[in-house]
Amino acid sequence: MKTLYQTLEDRGNIDYVEKHGPFLCKADSAWLGRGYYYWDTFLDYAKWWGEKLYPKQGYIICESKVDFHKVKVLDLEDPEVMMYFKQTGEVLGKVYKDRTVFVSQVIEYLKKETSFDYQVIRVRVQGATKESYLPGHVMNFRIEHKAFLDLMPQIQVCILDKSLIGEDNFHVIYPPEYSEGYVI
Repeated sequence: MKTLYQTLEDRGNIDYVEKHGPFLCKADSAWLGRGYYYWDTFLDYAKWWGEKLYPKQGYIICESKVDFHKVKVLDLEDPEVMMYFKQTGEVLGKVYKDRTVFVSQVIEYLKKETSFDYQVIRVRVQGATKESYLPGHVMNFRIEHKAFLDLMPQIQVCILDKSLIGEDNFHVIYPPEYSEGYVI
């Protein structure tokens, strides 16, 4: 089972959120296309995203647990999948010679032009430098080397079909006072 976290604006409507979530991202800027976006495994990134996106109004984090062994995942960390994805992007690059091809465009092309039967898209978001990672999440290989091991990679999951989440599988866990069983 994968533990997934969705970060949302805190509107003080916890009952509504738990009843109707997860929530679809349909923004044109959604980098994996339309879907239900989650952070994979690491709660720290869900908090980081909330602080970045909702600094004034505050945020909540909801948790879902999903068995990825029972679904087809387009895992953009798998080297074979990455090669296929790269080749598809190169084909699109020849079609759109004057434009940059983006990840979401390759995904949309695969959905329309191939037998795309994936239910989940999983991608590791790469930071520009080691300093862009949260403190304590990287470990150097050697003192004199710049290379490092990313112990808590920023992995996003885009679930394409809400039914995959299942019933009663979306619970507010942060801030703690909103979670079930919280005691003062």
